[in-house]
This record gives sequence, C-alpha cells and structure tokens, in this order.
Amino acid sequence: MKKSFMSEYFVFARKWRIAVMLLLLAIVCAVVFFMAGAFWQVSVLLAPSLAAAILCFMDYFAFCGFNSRKARGMELIKSSARGRKLISQAVRQDAVNKSIFSLAASVFALSCALAFADEEENRVFIILYAIAGFATYQAVSRGLLLIDRWKGLTMQVHILISYLGYSIGSVFLLPMIFLSESGSVPVMAAYAIVAEGLSVFMGITLVRSCEKAYDSSFIDT
Repeated sequence: MKKSFMSEYFVFARKWRIAVMLLLLAIVCAVVFFMAGAFWQVSVLLAPSLAAAILCFMDYFAFCGFNSRKARGMELIKSSARGRKLISQAVRQDAVNKSIFSLAASVFALSCALAFADEEENRVFIILYAIAGFATYQAVSRGLLLIDRWKGLTMQVHILISYLGYSIGSVFLLPMIFLSESGSVPVMAAYAIVAEGLSVFMGITLVRSCEKAYDSSFIDT
C-alpha cells in the first residue's frame, strides 16, 4: 500500500486535528485582516504569536508528554523494529506541519501589511520585519514544545505551557515594535538572521530530543 507523506504523523495525531488547525488558521487570518489597516506592525507579529499558542495547545492531542517514560500507548511502537524510524519520521512531519501553519499565517499577515501600509513605508523593511517575527515565534514555540514533550503529561500542565507560550511571545511585541519605529533595514536584517538561526536550532533540537528520548526509554535507570 502506498503511504502518504503524513502517514507516520497520523499514527499519533487524528486527521480531524488538521481540520481544526485550518479552522483556527482562518480565525487568525480574520483577526489579522481587521487589525492590519490601523496597526500593521502589531498584526504582522500577532499572526505568528497566535499560531505559536495554538500549536502548543494542539500538541496535547498528539505529542504532549511524548518524551516522558510515563507516556502511554508506546508499548506497541517500542516492540516494532521500525519503531525508531516511525518516531523520527512522525516528529519531522509534525515540525513541517507546524511550520507550514505558522508560515501561512505570517504570509497572510505580511500581505495585509503590504496592502495597508502607507506609501512612504519601506516595503523591504516590512518583509524583513515579518520574517523576523515569524522566526522569533517559531523559536519560542519550539522551545516550549521541548518542555511540553517532557513534562506535559496532564491537561493542566499543558494549558500552563501553552499560556506561557503566548505570554512569552507577547513580550517580543515591544522590542519588535520599537525596531519597527527605527526603520533600519540593516538592523532588521541582522535581527531576522539571528532569529531564523535560533529557530532552526530549536527545530533540530526538538526533533533530536524526541529521538534520544525514545532510545533512552529502553535503558533502565
């Protein structure tokens, strides 16, 4: 039987999860659209910020507590010779899925910002601003997911981590808006490069953490 790209991912996540994420994405886009006319700087950051909070919360229905030895339902996977490969592919597919979700929200917000921004606004700066915001919130969400997959065994802990995701993400609104007032393309370009590098590092760390947790689960402590 021919497998789909997301076949390993759906071992852990139900297909309805994609439909819910698309619905939430539509809501985020609607909020961004109504804010972009007056506050494009905020709307460009609000999209990836809300996406980060949503992705942290939705992880409860797939991978929360995944790295903990107390995680349930892993016995069958651990008994299979393909267990590690399945885990590795699933978490990588999940990372791609989350990135596409956040990117879609950010691209929509950027499109609105470019459409509503004043004519004298530097379009290159706006694009760099959106890239920096996207990368920043990607790094924040991946860092919190790293914690969630070790400690998020209960809904209470998971909600707390999701709330922290949105709160910490909101903290970045102030320095980013301050940078937007400067209008400096080199400064924003440097910020975007650093943020993107941190985002990629946290993504690799998140995937490797899940793989190492699976390997160590066979070792008695």
